[in-house]
Amino acid sequence: PALLPDVSEAREIQEQRREARKSAKGREEAEAGHEKIEVSEVPQAAPEGMEQSKEALPILAPDDPVLAEARADLSKNHDQRRARFEQEWDARIAREMDLVKRQIQEKRDIERKTDWKQMEPRKGYERWEHKLKDRLDPKRIHDRYDERQRREQERDVRDAKRRDSRMAELLRDREQAREKMESMFEREQSQLEDMHRRDQERSRQQELDRARAPQPPESKPPDRGDGYDR
Repeated sequence: PALLPDVSEAREIQEQRREARKSAKGREEAEAGHEKIEVSEVPQAAPEGMEQSKEALPILAPDDPVLAEARADLSKNHDQRRARFEQEWDARIAREMDLVKRQIQEKRDIERKTDWKQMEPRKGYERWEHKLKDRLDPKRIHDRYDERQRREQERDVRDAKRRDSRMAELLRDREQAREKMESMFEREQSQLEDMHRRDQERSRQQELDRARAPQPPESKPPDRGDGYDR
C-alpha cells in the first residue's frame, strides 16, 4: 500500500492532463480560425463571364443621338423623294393623257372626213344627183345629220372608255411604283439600323480589345550585349 499513489496526487495528475487537452484543443481552434480568416480575406476570382460583363461596354440605345440624326436625315431624304415621285408621276400622267387626247382627236378627224365623203359626194354627176335628191326629199339631209350624230355619240363612248382605261392603267402603274418605292425605303431603313448596330458592335469590340491588351513596359530593359539583349 505504501507504493500506491496518494488519491490527491492522482486527482492532480488527472486535472493536469485535462488542462493539457483543453489547451491543445484551444490552440487547434485558434489556428483553424486564423486560416479561415486568411482564406476569406483572399479575393475570390470572379467567373470569366462576370469579368467580361464588367469589362463590356453598354450597347447604345436604339434611339441614341447618332442613330436619331441618321434616321432624321434618311426620313428627310425619303420625303423629298416622295414629293419628287408624285411630281414626276403627275407630269407623266398629264403627258400620257394629252397623248391619248391627241390620238383620239386625230382619229376622230379622219372618221369625220370619211363620213363626209361617204354622205356628201363632191365630183361630177354623183354630186349633181346627190343635190337633186336632197331637193326632192329634204328628209335625206336630216337623216344624214342624225346618222353623223349617232356615230359621234358612239365614238364619244368609245373614246371615253379608252381614256378611262388608260387613266386606270397609269394609276395602277403609279401605285405599283409607289409600293416598290416604299419597300425600298423600308430596306434602306433596315440597312441603316443594321449598319449602326455593326458600328456599335465594332466600337465595343475595339474598346474591349484595347482594355484587354497588355500594357507596354514602362522602361526598356538594359542592354547587356553588343547592341542587343542577350
